[in-house]
Amino acid sequence: MSFRRSTLSSGLVLPVLLFVFHLSPLQAAPGVTIDEGLRQVAPSEAEQEARFNEGVTAYDAGDFSKAYEIWLPLAQQDDLAAMRNVALLFREGRGVARDPARALYFYERAARGGLVSAQLNTAFMYLEGDGVERDYK
Repeated sequence: MSFRRSTLSSGLVLPVLLFVFHLSPLQAAPGVTIDEGLRQVAPSEAEQEARFNEGVTAYDAGDFSKAYEIWLPLAQQDDLAAMRNVALLFREGRGVARDPARALYFYERAARGGLVSAQLNTAFMYLEGDGVERDYK
């Protein structure tokens, strides 16, 4: 199973943003000030991608605890692929105690965000009754 991001979704982000914003710089709405401190703290998309890939490297090396430490903050920032990966760690008990309920929580969040692999894993958890009552619907 691959834990890398989907190239389809990440490949469409820039063209969509360029279309929506017509290549114009983003500006605050009238009367709204931009908090420069927040701008500096929030990681860029490239930084988040690099951090995510550090988690993949840790996972591939068998350092599941490190992968969890890297992916959890990204998942808490609504990174769908990181949510799916954290869910898998909880589902399989890799680097963390096995916790199907927490796995389902992260799978469902990513699924609601539109991540197809998370939707599939959520369905399998319900089908298998893994951490939840079995539901064939």
